[in-house]
Parts: sequence; C-alpha cells; structure tokens
Amino acid sequence: MSPRQRAQKTFYTLFEGQELPPHETTESIAEWDYGDYEGLLATEIKQKNPTWNIWKDGCPGGESVEDVTKRIDEMISKVREYHRLYKEEGKGKRDSACYVVTMSHELTSTIVLIVAHGHILRCFISRWVEFPLCLGWWGAAIPEDANVGYRNPFQR
Repeated sequence: MSPRQRAQKTFYTLFEGQELPPHETTESIAEWDYGDYEGLLATEIKQKNPTWNIWKDGCPGGESVEDVTKRIDEMISKVREYHRLYKEEGKGKRDSACYVVTMSHELTSTIVLIVAHGHILRCFISRWVEFPLCLGWWGAAIPEDANVGYRNPFQR
C-alpha cells in the first residue's frame, strides 16, 4: 500500500472492524513524485509549461517517465514472483477468503491487493500488460473507485 494518507485511509476503511491482514506500506506504489509541480493544479502546471504531459515529460525535480517505469516494473516483478512461488513451489494457499498479502510477509494467500493512487495505478496497468507508460492516459476513463483484477495465470 502507498504510504500516502489517502491510500492509508482507504486500506484501513476496507478492513474496518476486522483484524488487519498482513500488509506492507511501500514507496514502490506511492503516487508519482511531482517534484516542482507538487501541489499544483494541472491548469497551473500548463501556465508554467503549456506543452507539459506527465505521460511523456515526467516531472521536473521529481520522477521521470523512466523512473516510474522502473519502479512499477520492479513491483510487477515482485507480484509475479509471489505468484510463481505459489505455482511452482506450493507456498501460500488458494482460497476464497479476502487476504491482503505482501511480498515481504510469509505467503498466506495467492491474492494481492494494491491500494494506491490514480496516476500510479494507471501506470501499473499499462506496465502489467507491457505497454509503454505513455499509454497510462487511457486509464483516465476508469473511475477512481474501480478495481482492476486479473486471473492468476498460475491458478489451476
């Protein structure tokens, strides 16, 4: 889960009144670092740089497209390794219970839940399907409360 307050609040709300599952807070899935543009509205950024496009230009003083691509690709590798451990080594268990699992805890389920932010989740989706990050803009049509799942290719 992202360390940012919105993601933390969402996570704890999801499990309100329940025992918290194993979870990890990590910068790996934190929102894009906007650097010099942090806290500015898109209209304010466009006043400073009329041709700016986060998906192509990144953020001066923050993360570049390459930085975010590398960060997200590393997270995807961890998720895929987590599922590989289940499929090939039999670690973890497959069940219908809702568990949040992380790559640093003992495997308790094959389900991974990522709680993060709009831009970074769009980046995650683009990279998951091996698209360049610049195609992350298409995710703007996905409501913020939507979830994206996939069928684990290792499931029997």
